[in-house]
Amino acid sequence: MSSSLTSDDDLVRAINQGVDEARVKRRVIDTTTARQIAAAIHRGLGSELERFAGTGRIRRHQVARLELHYLTADEPQMKKWREALLAFITDDQRKQASSSKTDDTTQEGGSHDAPCS
Repeated sequence: MSSSLTSDDDLVRAINQGVDEARVKRRVIDTTTARQIAAAIHRGLGSELERFAGTGRIRRHQVARLELHYLTADEPQMKKWREALLAFITDDQRKQASSSKTDDTTQEGGSHDAPCS
């Protein structure tokens, strides 16, 4: 058995464990599991899923969703991973949106003092 096969098997086991734990706890998968799924399914450099796998940050959520759909739509065995990563992407987008609303409020004078003149 080659070491890469063992490594691939370990990765699949880790992803399945992360997805299963999230389902049992009725929550979204953790970032590590989401990045592992993205790394396992992305199809090349420069894709949104490849960027997320490497950086842990999703900049274009709709692009990530489209990539996820097109990469896994014809593979029924990927349904569990697809649904888990899709839920993570949606949750991440909501968190980023609420974070930017908070930042916008603060920057618009919410709690900062006016600059001295």
